[in-house]
Amino acid sequence: MAFIVCSCAHIEDYPPEPSITYEGFYIELDTVARSISSGTISIGYRDGDGDLGLGEADTIHPFGPGDEYYYNLIISYFEIQNKDTVEVPLVSWNAESGHFDTLSFSARIPRLLEGGEEGRSVEGVINYSMFISNPLSTHDTIMFKAFIIDRALYRSNEIVTDLIIRDYSHYIE
Repeated sequence: MAFIVCSCAHIEDYPPEPSITYEGFYIELDTVARSISSGTISIGYRDGDGDLGLGEADTIHPFGPGDEYYYNLIISYFEIQNKDTVEVPLVSWNAESGHFDTLSFSARIPRLLEGGEEGRSVEGVINYSMFISNPLSTHDTIMFKAFIIDRALYRSNEIVTDLIIRDYSHYIE
């Protein structure tokens, strides 16, 4: 999973709570394997006080491993199953433990502004690439819901992607 974050600090007067917009979802086709295994979600963001993102040192409560706010980009995965939208946990076999592990699409957005720059509004676009294949599912249509949380623990609005079809032949003419 990879991030591309574009950011601009502005003098605009935005509220301290972050807000986001859905900018698109881009499928990455593997033409050799004739499959779809990953895609990139594009999310626009604004924050009035610029306290978005977590640094590598942000690992103590409430941002520590296992804490509620360890991740600041929260993404939920859904499949369309018989016309119903169903949140589905993705699992992957862990050969070390001999058990299935639950995977998370959630991530840690890196700090957008450093300490001296905080307090200024910021806006930009986050492009987040992620693995979207679910070999345990027979359903080919998915979607995601996402929101972000800033360091003051303000939660943004939630965005919903368009329906995403994971069938390779859907994208080939």
